[in-house]
Amino acid sequence: MRVLVTGAASGIGAAIAASLSTAGHEVIGTDRAGGDDVLVADVGDPARWDELVDGAGPLDALVNCAGVRLRTPLTELSLDEWNDVLRINLTGSFLGIQAVARRWIAAGAPGAIVSIASTTSFGAVPGQVHYCVSKAGVAMLTKASALELAPHGIRVNAIAPGPIVTPMLQTRLDEPGARGVAHGPGAARTTRFARRRRCSSWLPAQHGGRVRHRGDPAGRRRLADSVAKRMNQHGAAWANH
Repeated sequence: MRVLVTGAASGIGAAIAASLSTAGHEVIGTDRAGGDDVLVADVGDPARWDELVDGAGPLDALVNCAGVRLRTPLTELSLDEWNDVLRINLTGSFLGIQAVARRWIAAGAPGAIVSIASTTSFGAVPGQVHYCVSKAGVAMLTKASALELAPHGIRVNAIAPGPIVTPMLQTRLDEPGARGVAHGPGAARTTRFARRRRCSSWLPAQHGGRVRHRGDPAGRRRLADSVAKRMNQHGAAWANH
């Protein structure tokens, strides 16, 4: 399977790319910063998406993982910062889905798409209105795209992870007063990304069906078992934990 993974230079994206590669799949990684064996790409640029998809050759799957998370109070949030977060997190996912879907439909080929949403798709947190809105948009983008693309044999799924210890979250954990993020009531929900990447590797599998699952954030092992068992089922797609 040939998979394009955005946001592949660090964090969850790098872990997903490594997991897919270890499983024997051919991975084309992209990131705004670039990196070793990672192409430089601004996911908010439609022309760059055309270059990526056409240059990569036939693809079997796309993982939309590129994202930014900034903390700014609503009353201090600039329009530029608002636009930048939505451009990368939401518009980038839309452009990626559109780019690969157009080519798969034209070729009469099936495909699989996985986007990384967030628990903030469904529950807001203070100081991150732009991030919450962008991830809520990814959630609905996934649902709407799954319905529209299903007749073409294109599966669209999303994963909605809770706090994962990545460089992006570590910046928040290092802030004064942030101890509760990792050590308070939500401590069980803060994890590393090794288990999450397994789910991200299963969902694009060519033999899989669309997955619909809702589970509590602490039930990661149960979710993984459920995803593995339900890959051949059909329906609108969620791996929400």
